Amino acid sequence: MPETAANQPDGRDERGPAPPAGEQAIDRARRALIALAQRARAALVAQRAARGVAVALAIVTVLVAADVFLRLPAGLRVAHLILGAGAAGWAVWRRLIPAWRLRPDPAVVALRVERLHPEIAGLLASGIEFAEGSGRSRPSSQFEAALARAVARRAGAEFSREDLRGALRLAPLGHALLTLALVAIAGGSIALARPELARIGLTRALAPWSGAEWPKRTMVADVTGIEVHARGSAIPIRAALVRSTREPERTDVTVEHRAIRDGAAGPTRSELLTWQRRVTDTPAGARGELFERLIEVDAEAVEYRLVTLDDRTGWRRVRLVPPPEVVSARVRIEPPAYASGLARRGDAGPITEPTEADLGAGTDERAIAPPALAGSGVELALTLNKPVPAQPNDAGWLAATFGPDAAAAGLTLTVDPAEPNRWRLRWRLDDSVRLALSLVDEFGIAGEAEAVFRFPSVADRPASATITKPASDLTVLATAVVEVEGEGRDDVGLERVWLERQRVRPAGAQAGSPSGPGGALEPAGEPVRLAEIAAAGARRAVARATIDLAPLGLTPGDQVWLTARAQDVFASAGAPRPASVSAVRVLRVITEDEFIAEVRGELSAIRQSAIRLFEEQAQLRELSPDRRAGAEAQRRQGQITDRLQRLDQAVERAQRRVRDNALGDRALENVLDDAGRLLRDAGEWSGRASDRQARADLEREGPIDKEAERQVDDAQRRVQDELANLAELLDTGQDAWVARRRLESLLEDQRALAERTAQAGRQTAGKPVEALTEQERSELDAIVDRQNELAQQAEELARDLKDRAREMEESDPAAAAGMRQAARRARESDTAQTMRQAARNAQQNQTADAGRRQEQAAQDLEQMLEDMDHAERSREEVLRRVIASLIESLDALIAQQERALAALAAAEEAGDLAGLDRGMIRLNQNTLGVLDQASGAGRELAPVADLIGRAVEAQTRAILALRAEPADAPEARDGETQSLELLTEARARAEELDRQMQERQQDRARRELRRAYREALERQVELRESAGALAEVADPDRRQRLEIRRLAAEERDLAASLRDLRDKTEDIAQAAVFDYTHDRLDTATGRAAEALDAGDAGSALAPADTAIALLQGLVEALREEPPGERDFSENAGGGGSGAGGQGQPQPLIPPIAELRLLRQIQIDLARRTRRAADAGADADEARALGDEQAELGELGADLIRRMQEQQGAPPAGGPTP
Repeated sequence: MPETAANQPDGRDERGPAPPAGEQAIDRARRALIALAQRARAALVAQRAARGVAVALAIVTVLVAADVFLRLPAGLRVAHLILGAGAAGWAVWRRLIPAWRLRPDPAVVALRVERLHPEIAGLLASGIEFAEGSGRSRPSSQFEAALARAVARRAGAEFSREDLRGALRLAPLGHALLTLALVAIAGGSIALARPELARIGLTRALAPWSGAEWPKRTMVADVTGIEVHARGSAIPIRAALVRSTREPERTDVTVEHRAIRDGAAGPTRSELLTWQRRVTDTPAGARGELFERLIEVDAEAVEYRLVTLDDRTGWRRVRLVPPPEVVSARVRIEPPAYASGLARRGDAGPITEPTEADLGAGTDERAIAPPALAGSGVELALTLNKPVPAQPNDAGWLAATFGPDAAAAGLTLTVDPAEPNRWRLRWRLDDSVRLALSLVDEFGIAGEAEAVFRFPSVADRPASATITKPASDLTVLATAVVEVEGEGRDDVGLERVWLERQRVRPAGAQAGSPSGPGGALEPAGEPVRLAEIAAAGARRAVARATIDLAPLGLTPGDQVWLTARAQDVFASAGAPRPASVSAVRVLRVITEDEFIAEVRGELSAIRQSAIRLFEEQAQLRELSPDRRAGAEAQRRQGQITDRLQRLDQAVERAQRRVRDNALGDRALENVLDDAGRLLRDAGEWSGRASDRQARADLEREGPIDKEAERQVDDAQRRVQDELANLAELLDTGQDAWVARRRLESLLEDQRALAERTAQAGRQTAGKPVEALTEQERSELDAIVDRQNELAQQAEELARDLKDRAREMEESDPAAAAGMRQAARRARESDTAQTMRQAARNAQQNQTADAGRRQEQAAQDLEQMLEDMDHAERSREEVLRRVIASLIESLDALIAQQERALAALAAAEEAGDLAGLDRGMIRLNQNTLGVLDQASGAGRELAPVADLIGRAVEAQTRAILALRAEPADAPEARDGETQSLELLTEARARAEELDRQMQERQQDRARRELRRAYREALERQVELRESAGALAEVADPDRRQRLEIRRLAAEERDLAASLRDLRDKTEDIAQAAVFDYTHDRLDTATGRAAEALDAGDAGSALAPADTAIALLQGLVEALREEPPGERDFSENAGGGGSGAGGQGQPQPLIPPIAELRLLRQIQIDLARRTRRAADAGADADEARALGDEQAELGELGADLIRRMQEQQGAPPAGGPTP
């Protein structure tokens, strides 16, 4: 084929005939490949165009959707459009135009076909190149041209159109068209569903400058309705949400506001309103959800508008004006004419001279005017912050503006036309007035704070008169000199004050037949003015006088009545009031014997108080060494100091009374002087003890200061000594306290000397007297001298007990019997001789023998104390039986007296009192019998007997009134009423005395139980120390083994004694914590005894330590309760409506004691648990400790339940300790 044929598109050469068949075949192949290339270009252009359109449609859809929800601003939409146009141009330039310009060479297409058909690989592309004869494929010689034609013919022959099938991949085009179709369908569906929204969305997206808007989703309306508001108070902004696509709580309603100052608007602030969960009406008639917000603005005005997601109102302005208020108030008060000029500077009470006062703005304490007398004139000047409309002649407006008191006070209002913000009020102050101003301005704005002014009115009360000295009625001798003071007081002013006396004698005394005690009295002569003082308008005045009774010739039974009178300056219609008269102060003249008996009675009361203080100081001495009780001990010591001062004051009053009555009893005066000195000394030592206790408390964080504790104990002991001396000084043989105290002191000294002897014996044991050092010999000589002194005291005490028993035989037979028994025991046991023999043994350095005799002497003294205690217990039992009988008798008397009063009331109503005296006479006789019973029962019932005796006197007065002609019913009723009150009081005193005695018995039993526990503790400590010493011996010899067996026997004896104590004391079984402790004690002592029986002293130490801890807990639990804990235990023991009941004594083991014991056991268990943990305890020991803790928890829960039941509260499952 000619060379030029390949370059013709149709395969023919214009210069020659048609090419042969081979050239035609390759030409067809070339044209087919060119067509394939054109189809590929078209497919690529369509694919990229479809993808671009799909992306554009998707972006427009997303932007429209975002605009629906976000309401995109126009500027942002323009930016989106610009960005979209730029992106589309870039895509056309970079993607679509290159695809359109694509012109692939037929040879390149042939290569792609060869990859699909390996059988023509390397043939078709070469044939196309040779056929075209272009580039490097053009032959350079005839031979090469022939070869090229041969290749082209073969390629044409091998080519088939079927070879082009699959060369063009249309799948990407299909995917692009499918994507375009899906996007178009989605957008079209949205447009068909909401064509209007689709139109708005496309317009807003593609023509953002067109101003197209979405329909509003929310609509808000302003329902504030305020045009003028009070400046300084928050403005309530109210909005109605008429429409919203969301729930109200999820819709934001905002107020934008700005303050207007000097005509210029300030910065705008936004605040959210709060949905009020209710509906309101709008001015347009619609209804919407109410939103509110308080905004605070201090300006001339405020502008605001309401804004929601896509709605807002126009700006509205609220004018802010100050609310009306009182700026200042001033009052002028004119007192009544009679009171003018009486005031004195510094006097208290109503004003009595023209006074002006600043009342402020009516919002603070200045708004209360000074108290003014009734009838004073008041003028109140008010200054307001601005003019306020006033209606002075409108009573309703006055009441609404000034309060309800305005009309009652007759208030008048004057407004100054030149200064309308100044008001002036006037009225007469007859009663207290309260003006509560409620101001309202022309805009209807009320004042924020109500201004309240108070004007107290004080009525001019009558003067008061009082006898201030003597402060109470007195019993005096006929030789007494009495200082008298009478005081007059008035709230305005006094004119004068004076004192009067009136001599009174028993009725019939002048005729020689005076009435008896409690009988009628009659005046002897006219009242005598003692002193008078002109008060000159003072509000207080005192008249003073001294009465010497000696010149009056008074006799026992006479009385002097003292009165004070006061006249004030009050004038009403020109008529002064009568003078005020004080209550009568009575001076009763008695005999010297009665006077001395009264003074002795006062001293007896002082002595009893001193004895109680002695006992409290003794208890405090036991408490003070406890480091945990420092603050409590210091407080109680301070209380003792205060009570000693009060006792000293009582002695001073008794001294003054003896001196004023000119008794002339030097012995009694000496007793009083000595009593005062002893009390002052005791108070001084108590103060020192308190100070030393305080210093010791400051040092309690560090090591124990034995010297500080010794100083505290020494000061407390000195207080006890002074009190004991006082009790002995004032002893009149009425009780056995002094003897008992001497016996206790002797026992204490004997035990201290025995301990001193034992210490000396440890230094001198086995030495002959000649071998002792000078210091040892001196110590033994001191012991001998002290022992002989104690022997002498024992002899004197035995004689004194016998003498005192003889003196008390009539006043207290039981105590006398106890002292006789103690004296007999001292004589039979020859205690003094035992002490002297101990002194001789000590002199020969036979300290062991001396110690045994000293112990025997101490046991004799303890037995003597037991004899006295037994007698005291017997006496108390007898006395309680007497009290029970006395209460029963008093109940019968009270019932009889109540019937007599009822009969008197009925007789008064009937007008016939005849025969009523017979019933009262029978009652009087019965009461006298009960009085004899009470009087003969001992000194303890003396207060009860005194009340019954006074009831007898009241009954006698009632009988005399009933037998008078005519009968005096009021006097009889007063006498019978007084009798009933006295009998009821006597019964209450008897019950109180019985309760106190029962408490004393319980306290004594509690002390005895504690002493038994303390003795057991001492024995257990000794056994433990002995076992500890033997446990250190690795191989004990025969003597040491015998000693171990002896310790086992003593341990068993100790366990048996504790079991006996438990069996004898029934209250232990009722106290679960104590009962549990005894169970553990029995187990611990049993284990210790078993270990000692086995000869293993070391194994006995742990259970012995447990027993010691338990016994320490028992002793601590029964210690004397401080006042705070005593209150707690009383409340826990029945202070409410529970079983205990008010006034019931504490049980032998109160709840507070169980609580203390439980605490001690818990502390010991915690200590053992820590020790076991440190030692790596095994599982069995840990389980045992856990079981023990569980038992304590159950005990604690049971204790709480019992305490709640005793208090009347329902048991609750509270937590265990």
